[in-house]
Amino acid sequence: MDQTEKRKYAAHVLRQAERIASIPRDLLSVNKHVINRGLDLMGRTLLQETALMQDIFARQASGTEGFAETAMRDGLKQAFVERDAPFADGDPIE
Repeated sequence: MDQTEKRKYAAHVLRQAERIASIPRDLLSVNKHVINRGLDLMGRTLLQETALMQDIFARQASGTEGFAETAMRDGLKQAFVERDAPFADGDPIE
């Protein structure tokens, strides 16, 4: 993404944030409740419980030790670069 695209994206995000900020707080609260209720009906709790168990298993996997060591030694950004390298298509993850 070049600087022109970044500025365009930032301006778009700011416009959306300004739109949301103009909505009365009580209306936002009601909308948030509706969205959360819908997520509950679609199984959010089950998904969170499943994700918790998978996270526990993943943290015990052999590949995670190298990630943690790299993060501590070279920083988190470098650990992500090395982790994601097999999936990279030439564009670094920012």
